[in-house]
Order: sequence, then structure tokens, then C-alpha cells
Amino acid sequence: MSGVYQQGLSELKRKIRAMKDSGVCCMPLSEGLLAIRVQGGKYVWREDIRWADPANPDIGQALTTLRARRPDSKRFSLAVNFPSLSIKKLSMPSMTEAELVSAMSWEEDRLFSVDSALSWQIIIRDDTGFQLLVTGVKKEALSLWQEQARTAGMTLVKAFSVTTINPSEEASLILYGGKKKGILLFAQSAFRETKGLILSEGSEAISAFLSRMRQRASFESCHAGFIPLSDAGDEEEALWKAMLKDGTAEELIERPLWQTLASMMDRPPETGEKHFYQAALIPGTEGRTMPFPIAQGLAAGALVLCIAAGISFMGQYYELSQARDEAARLSPVRKEVALSRKNREEIQRLSGLIQDLNKKYGGWEKRLVTLADSLPEGTVLTRIERDNAQIIVTGTVSDDGASTELKNRLSRAWKKEGRLQRKIDPLSRLIRFELSFEQAGEES
Repeated sequence: MSGVYQQGLSELKRKIRAMKDSGVCCMPLSEGLLAIRVQGGKYVWREDIRWADPANPDIGQALTTLRARRPDSKRFSLAVNFPSLSIKKLSMPSMTEAELVSAMSWEEDRLFSVDSALSWQIIIRDDTGFQLLVTGVKKEALSLWQEQARTAGMTLVKAFSVTTINPSEEASLILYGGKKKGILLFAQSAFRETKGLILSEGSEAISAFLSRMRQRASFESCHAGFIPLSDAGDEEEALWKAMLKDGTAEELIERPLWQTLASMMDRPPETGEKHFYQAALIPGTEGRTMPFPIAQGLAAGALVLCIAAGISFMGQYYELSQARDEAARLSPVRKEVALSRKNREEIQRLSGLIQDLNKKYGGWEKRLVTLADSLPEGTVLTRIERDNAQIIVTGTVSDDGASTELKNRLSRAWKKEGRLQRKIDPLSRLIRFELSFEQAGEES
């Protein structure tokens, strides 16, 4: 039984650390690598790492430099703005989400004429079927980033397209420009339309496209913005922006690229959305192609809420085992989708609750992260609960000094003096302890 608790505790610590490390995002540019960190919806830092040879960017060296400058950047997300980026609208007949995933797997080498990793958003869903905005990028380009990340001692947890934007009632015109070609994306609420551009076409193509969109979607004005593809140098960027200004009478939003990247990182996941790549969160699913559409931080946050509500690690482990046994009876495709859907629905339900809990009591995520990092060796927690103005932590230790050490660590971290009670189990000789902290749910 102790081994089961210890396994549940280890998994908790892994997920809490994942929550802390999942806010680093990288975007390749022609002159170097842009890296930012966003944590709790707030911008923390940015790093600009120059390529030693811009003609032959060394991704591994750039990521190694990032690790040297920011040692906490072990995990990162990738904003995919590669020159091979392509985008299409696609209509699909009515089907289940499992069937949709299966159907799209057959389109990887047919939609864009190359073997592509696909990302998509469901922009319209009705009784007749789906309308998808599908983005493709060469698989070999993504594989290179994964390999170079491992070389640098880092882990790629998510690769998402820069064309994945928030739905808005306000019309937006976004130009993604590269060295020779670009993509024009018009978005208003669920309405999306795209056009491929050649740099030499000039602003007339943009004007014609916007005029057509104005006729199809009722709007008076829209915001226009520019995002560079990774091969666009300063000269190409200036040409694309000039073309956008000349081709529209709309307001051109000029804001730093790191702010745009931060807003993409802050964007919540949508139902029916799939990224190019998403690392599996469920143990044992590493290496599979299952798209897991929930951010690692949300999953860890929801798990923290469960613990704060008094759910034991044993219960969590038992429920997970039941879910795995049930999923094992499904077909391969349905198995992956069922696991993904179950976690997505649970996280969406609990993410709202954790916000309410933090508003009422404050600091739960931060305090439990501290708790996970403060456990001495040989310590097994059995329960964490809130009782009125107290947080009560119970567990077992093999060494009496470990319980005292845990009390001292948490007292310093939480800035509250804890009260420790201990009792020796006559059979196992393990020491059962109870730690209580007065008013620990309030912000210090």
C-alpha cells in the first residue's frame, strides 16, 4: 500500500513541476531564436538568441544557449511559423470526433502534396458536419526540432501553429509573410477565409481579397497585423508590411512580436482543436500519436484542486486504473479519443473550480507546489484537506526527523508556524503524523 501512495505522490510532483515549466515558448526567426516565458497569464522574461550562421540555423546550439541562460527552461512549446506552413478550409460530413481523427490521418500526405503534420480548428459544427481550418507543415521540420531539443537536454511539449488565433467578433486581417510567399488570413467570429500570396504580387492581391471578404462578411473595419515566417529577413518583413498598408485602409497593429507570442501562449484550448504535436500527459502514452488537447499546466492545476478538496492519492490512482482498464476494451482509435475526451471534459469542469478556490482562499497552487518540493525522502502523504481556517496534512514517515524537517520547511515557505502531532504504528513501526497550519489558506 505504501508503494501505491508513493507512486501517486511521485506522479503528483511530476505534474506540478510540469505546470511550473510549461510556460516557455520559442519561435524561430531569420536572425535567431525568440524565447519568452509566460506564467499565470503574466509575461516573465524574453531571450533573443542569434544564429551563428543564419544561412544554416543550429537549433540544438540555440536551445543549449537558452538552457545556459535560463536553467529552468527544460520544457518548451514551439510556435510553428516555418516556410512550409500551408492552410486550407475543409468540409467534413457529420461524424464522431473519433471518426474525424481517423479520417484526418488519411489526409496527411494528400492535403498539401507533402507528408505533413496537421493542426486544425473546428470553426463550424452543425447537423451536416464540420468545417475545419487545417494547417499543415512538413513532418521532417518538426522531427528536427524534437531531435535537437533532446540533444540540448530539453523536451518539446507542444507545437502549435501561429495561424491558430482566438475567435473574435471583431474582424482581423493577419498576414504571415516569408522570404518568397505568405498567407493571408481573415477571421471574424467563426468565419475564416485564407489566401496564399507571392511577395511579387504586390498589394493588389490583398486589396482584392479584403474587398471580397467585405462583401461576404458584414463589417466596416478590421485590425490588420503581421507575423513573420521563420525565413523572412528585415527586407522581406518591410516589404510585406508596406504591402499590407498599401493594400488596406484598415488599422495596422504594430506591436512587439514577443507580445503576440505571449497572447498565443495565453490562449485557452478550444473544443475540437488539435495541435501539430502535444506530449502525452497520461503515464504510458509517450510515443503515441494521440493528440492531447489540454495544456499541461491546466491538468496539473486541476489535480491540485482535487487534492485541495480532500481526494486521496489512493483514490486518484484507483480511478486512473479503472479508466485504463475500460479504455483497453476500446479499439485503438476510440481508445485514444476516449482518454483525450475524458481528461478534456474533467479539466474544463475543474479549471473553473480552481479559479473560484484561489479567489476565496488564495495561493493554493503556489502552496501545493511548495509542498511537493518540500517532501523529505521517505515521506508519504495520505491526505491534504482544508478545515475552516486550517490546512491539515497527514502522512507517514520512517524517520521521526523527516516529519520535523517537513514541518520546518513548510513553516518557512508558508510563513505560518505549523503544529505537529506524531504517533508510532505498533505493527509497521512507521510514524504517522498530522501537520496543521492556522489560516494557511489566506495569502501571507
